[in-house]
Amino acid sequence: MNSENNDELEKFKSYMHERFNELERDSRGTAWDFVGLSVSLDYLASLTKIKVKVKRKEELKWQSGREYFTIFINKFFPEAYSQFTYRNGSNDLPEQMYRTLRCGLAVLSH
Repeated sequence: MNSENNDELEKFKSYMHERFNELERDSRGTAWDFVGLSVSLDYLASLTKIKVKVKRKEELKWQSGREYFTIFINKFFPEAYSQFTYRNGSNDLPEQMYRTLRCGLAVLSH
C-alpha cells in the first residue's frame, strides 16, 4: 500500500470514528439510533466484501451479505463475539447479529 492510499485510509478511519462518536453522543435510545448503528456496521462490513471461488467451479462470485458480515465480525470484533456460545450450544452470534440487524432494518422501514 502506498502512502497516498494509507493517507486516504486514515482520513476515512477518522471520519468514521467521528460519525460513531456522534451516534454515541446523541443517542436517545430511539429506533433511529438502532438504524444509524446498524447501517454503519453493515457499511463497514461491506468494505471487506471480496470475490471468492464458487465450490467445485473455477468462477469467482461476490460474497453474500451474510458471508462478508460474519467474516467482518469474526475478524475485526473482539474474539468474544466469534467464541460466544448460547445456552443451547450454538455458536453463531455473528450470523444472529446479521439477521437481527438486517431484519430490524427491514421492519423499521415499513
